[in-house]
Amino acid sequence: MVPRAPGCLASAGNRAVQDSDKYRVLVLGATLTLTLAGVAASLKVYARFRKLCTALNRQAQSLLRSLEELEDAADDDRTKHRQSARRAWDTLHELVVTKADTGFSIAGVFVLPPAAVEELEQVVMTAVEADRGDEGVHRFAAQRLRAIQEACRGRIDAMA
Repeated sequence: MVPRAPGCLASAGNRAVQDSDKYRVLVLGATLTLTLAGVAASLKVYARFRKLCTALNRQAQSLLRSLEELEDAADDDRTKHRQSARRAWDTLHELVVTKADTGFSIAGVFVLPPAAVEELEQVVMTAVEADRGDEGVHRFAAQRLRAIQEACRGRIDAMA
C-alpha cells in the first residue's frame, strides 16, 4: 500500500493515470489543446487591445482637431464646430467606456474608470462651451487628450 499524505485522496490514482500507456496520449492531447487554446485567447486579447489603442488614438486626435477648429472659428461658425466637437466626444466616450481586454459587460477592465470618464467629459464639454478667448480651458482639455494618446503610443497598429 502506498502511503498518502493527509488530505490527499487521489494521489495514487493520478499517478496511475499519468504512468499508464493507455492514458498517456489523452493526457498529452488534453495538455496541448489547453495550451493552444490559452495561446489563441491571449493573442486575441492582445489584438483587441491593439485595435482599441489605435481607435483611442485616432479619436482623441479627431477631438483635438475639432477643439482647435472650434477655438479658431468665427462667431457665426462656432455652433457648427461645437456640434462637430460633441460628435467627436461621443465617439471617444464610446471607446473609453469599453472593456479593454474582453469586451464583455460582466468581466474585464475598463479603459478608464467611470470617475475618470466623468471628469474627462466635464473637461471636454467645458472646452466645447467655452467662449472664444478662453485658451486655458482648451489647453487643459488638449493636455488630457494628449495623455490618452501618450498612453496608447507604442500599442498603435494602423493595420489592426
